Amino acid sequence: MVKVGKRIFGIIGTIIVIILYLINGIINYIDTDSKDTIKIANWNVQNLFDTKVDGREYKNFVPNQHNWTEHIYKKKLKNLSQVICDLDADVIGLEEIESETALKDLQEYLKRVGCEYKYGAITSSKNTPIHTALISRIKIKEKRDLKVTRSALYRSILEVTLNTSPPLKIFVNHWSFPGLRE
Repeated sequence: MVKVGKRIFGIIGTIIVIILYLINGIINYIDTDSKDTIKIANWNVQNLFDTKVDGREYKNFVPNQHNWTEHIYKKKLKNLSQVICDLDADVIGLEEIESETALKDLQEYLKRVGCEYKYGAITSSKNTPIHTALISRIKIKEKRDLKVTRSALYRSILEVTLNTSPPLKIFVNHWSFPGLRE
């Protein structure tokens, strides 16, 4: 069973790398002076946990323990917002977002600093403390969680279809470290 799982992850990883390579080639081919250009970025925001206890927190991010406080959370939101505004991308894939609350808080901070990302999506698995998400200035037409395996221990892949012509699909994933159980 372990060998089959590793083989599946190896195949999926290879497919994802090929897709990213093709997307990169397409994006590099687009005329960057064109108004039809969409700038896409990706960022692992390193454990953006909100300050609400829901029982799935990593032990170092339980609110009001181990220095994870409302003050530190807001400071992290502010710092992330500054960098995201500097990126000035139309769409940003995000890894390590704890919850929809954390995603909405980030969007609110971005709006406050004049860098609004009106649309957002996040994976919805209840079995993992961190998720992938996406923020966008372009309307989201559809969002889906793609289950990688039947096991609830693995993170799903976020698939987002943007309301563009033709529709653009973006996949955001973040594999856990091999051997790490969440």
